[in-house]
Amino acid sequence: MSRHEWAKSRLALAPLIFIIAFSNGASGVKACEFGEPSVWETIQRMSVDQLAGTLILLGFLALLATIALSQGRAILRAVNQTRTFESRVLTALFYNRVEEAVNVCSLFPSSPVAAVVTATVEQSRGLPGSTPRCRTPSKPAFQRAVVAQTIGLKRRLWILGAIAWSSPVIGLATALMPSTHYGGGPPLPLCFGLLIAAPALWLHRGLSGEVELLLLETDRMSLSIIDQIDAQIHAPIDKETDPGA
Repeated sequence: MSRHEWAKSRLALAPLIFIIAFSNGASGVKACEFGEPSVWETIQRMSVDQLAGTLILLGFLALLATIALSQGRAILRAVNQTRTFESRVLTALFYNRVEEAVNVCSLFPSSPVAAVVTATVEQSRGLPGSTPRCRTPSKPAFQRAVVAQTIGLKRRLWILGAIAWSSPVIGLATALMPSTHYGGGPPLPLCFGLLIAAPALWLHRGLSGEVELLLLETDRMSLSIIDQIDAQIHAPIDKETDPGA
């Protein structure tokens, strides 16, 4: 990160640091006057609006944990199956076992590379006048399969980004609402919102980056595998039709 970008980030975080410092100072004054309140006492001092905002943040936390676990496991499974599939199919193509290379795709349903290869080859089998020996991979089917895998891998990742940006706003608005016992709201919702936003932002960036790398590999490797399958399918036909072979 350059010095200019670091200065801009510090300037953007200045209002948030001021709000946290002011909230901590106000809570310290109240702690000196009335004693440090417990979490339950802080909840009791909240108004109905503050409780509603806190419940929304709790819902965000539950949604964050659910999506992170489900999407993280799905992406990890897709990466692992893609690595194994590429090893199996490239080995089969190296020994000119094209039918084995095509059939092995069904063993890795979570691999986007295997799904694209399967969709492209299976679509070409259904073309009019095609036979198992002279089928040609369908380019439109390849493009549709890549788009379908992109949508499937990026599904629900936008929710993590939405949680990351909305949690601090809801926490700040909840903390600034008037309490039933004193004028300023407790800083608990603001801190809670920040604690939710940080892992949500990290998970969104990390999982999105992993998905982008997997999609790039899917586009590159699936096209290479399909071209090798097409070349090995048509190689015996070219030898039979070539008089000088």
